[in-house]
Amino acid sequence: MSTFHQIPGPNPASTTESQDPTWSYLVDPLGHMSTLYQHYGDVVAFLRGGNKGLYLPSEKTPGTVFAFGPKQTETILRNPSLFHSHSIMTPLFPECEAEETALRRITTGLFSYNGSPHQCQRKKVMPAFHRSTIERYTPDILRITHEISSTWKPDEWMDLARETTSLSLTILWHIFLGKTGMGHPQHLSNAQSWLEHLLDASRGITLNLPDNPKDRVREEASFIEDTFRRFWQEASKEDQSVLTQLCHHAPKNESLTETEAIGHLFTFVMAGYETVASSILWTLFLLASHPKELHNLTEEISGPFNGDSISEDEIRKLTHLDHVVKESLRLLPAAPICWRVAQPGAFLNPWEVPPGTEVIYSPFHTHRLPELYDQPQRFQPSRWAHIRPSPFEYLPFSAGPRKCIGASLATQVIKGVLITLLPRYHFQLPPTIDVNLRVGITLQPDMDFPVKLIPHHLATPTIPEIRGSICNHVQFH
Repeated sequence: MSTFHQIPGPNPASTTESQDPTWSYLVDPLGHMSTLYQHYGDVVAFLRGGNKGLYLPSEKTPGTVFAFGPKQTETILRNPSLFHSHSIMTPLFPECEAEETALRRITTGLFSYNGSPHQCQRKKVMPAFHRSTIERYTPDILRITHEISSTWKPDEWMDLARETTSLSLTILWHIFLGKTGMGHPQHLSNAQSWLEHLLDASRGITLNLPDNPKDRVREEASFIEDTFRRFWQEASKEDQSVLTQLCHHAPKNESLTETEAIGHLFTFVMAGYETVASSILWTLFLLASHPKELHNLTEEISGPFNGDSISEDEIRKLTHLDHVVKESLRLLPAAPICWRVAQPGAFLNPWEVPPGTEVIYSPFHTHRLPELYDQPQRFQPSRWAHIRPSPFEYLPFSAGPRKCIGASLATQVIKGVLITLLPRYHFQLPPTIDVNLRVGITLQPDMDFPVKLIPHHLATPTIPEIRGSICNHVQFH
């Protein structure tokens, strides 16, 4: 059996300061990974022989390995005891930092647990994410989307990225925290800036800069923890929120401690709103740049949707909506890359991976394999009428025993937002638009995303000229 130091990858002796691979990766991780895959195959070392961790702050990290394709991804995700998960805020935690800090506590959600503790915690929170529970949120999703979109001004340009982020956060704040959270509107208005500070600080590229926001984030963490503790202590018994279910309806032997609940709830909000916002943004963008698909979907939705309500049975019958959402999540998944930490005994056939190694897998690249998807860089929702990829061939929400617990909820929110918006508005792109991808915790545009809101009945769909790094990954014409 081969060892880690024999894993193929770039020779560190051949790199120069001007060709710093770490900088290249941080600037364009998707492009950097594509080049490695093309040159070296489905298991690749970031640098042959090891490197300083890209995400793990530990000096003990032997290096980084990339795993591509469904075979290697399945090995990682079917063996959680050999490939551990970490908090998505791990870059903020130096080894020397004490375990018990407010920042650690509020970001300790399911990502942070492994083994039997993860199974125990997942079992405790799972009832709040059962399909029957999630479907009860649909009227609120439609209502909130209608109320917020009613404040948008037709025939004016707006930043779609900012608006979808605000919309997603409001919806998920309501779903997770219910009347208790919505009863403190000042905290909702502050939440977006808190979360943006956290997400900015977690990006490895900023950690060593003088104006790094991580110090501010650590100071804010205590206030955030106190806020969520108050939510837990004041949890309403009269709504269907995740907060209420975890606080008042859990069996005694499966109830959460206050500290556990705060960590889960804040992590749900933090990870959930970014994922949903990214997915809605890219779906609206793909539809705006493919007028035929937009027309077909709008026609399908306009039949059963009366502008106010739609039943779950009717939503399930919207097959083109389902295909559009699946195709958008395939082409531009909110979480394009994910990572684990190797434990003793970990292998990625045929290579041994030493403990502590960062192992990065990529739904983004798996979703582009031509042996799995015909013309993989094209937006073709119709493909879903006849393909049935395995869980490791299509994994916008990961797969295996650690699959995202909120996958069904995220999909429900995305569909509810599209059902509400598309019969009402056309999102017109500029005649020419530069779209450059930025990979943080989720896939985002690197700058404002301008669209003009046109009442649907007045819209004349056009095909814009699209430029930027997205054209390396999506074929538009």
